[in-house]
Amino acid sequence: MALHAIFAEAPRAFADDFTFRVRTGMVANGRPMALENIRFTTGDKSVADAVAGLYGGTPGEWETKTEEVFEVLTTVPSISIILESVSSEYVLWGRGNQPIRTCDGLTQTDDKKSPCACAAQVADLGEWKAAAKQGTACQPTVKLTMRLADDPELGLGRFQSSSWGLAMGDPAGGAE
Repeated sequence: MALHAIFAEAPRAFADDFTFRVRTGMVANGRPMALENIRFTTGDKSVADAVAGLYGGTPGEWETKTEEVFEVLTTVPSISIILESVSSEYVLWGRGNQPIRTCDGLTQTDDKKSPCACAAQVADLGEWKAAAKQGTACQPTVKLTMRLADDPELGLGRFQSSSWGLAMGDPAGGAE
């Protein structure tokens, strides 16, 4: 099951200096949950204040192991962005959150360009999703970098999703 063609056409240059992260979920009581409204995290209080001014919500601190110690739970379900880059791949994650193998759904990214191992082991998308949930097959990883259309000078943001719908080209699939 190849990734949607848009990922082959989109720019792939990624920066490593982000001022914020856009999130569509959070962990509550030890369980991940989807949110109805957009959530931002950042390590910069002035960025958190600016986001709250644009999209509502109140900046606050949250417990994290990253430098993104501020979060804003906005009052908006969507935002307009200026897309800077996008990439998507299927990844089988191992211990320590290290990838065991990656592919585009047809060809692995190894030196031999081997055929996708997941596609060979499952009969259809339903089986693939089930195997990925069990940790025996790759799952999608979609990464975006963007600027906020409402304030591009706020800097680069990032978004990451493991949504099957988004990997297959459905822009609304990121909220899965």
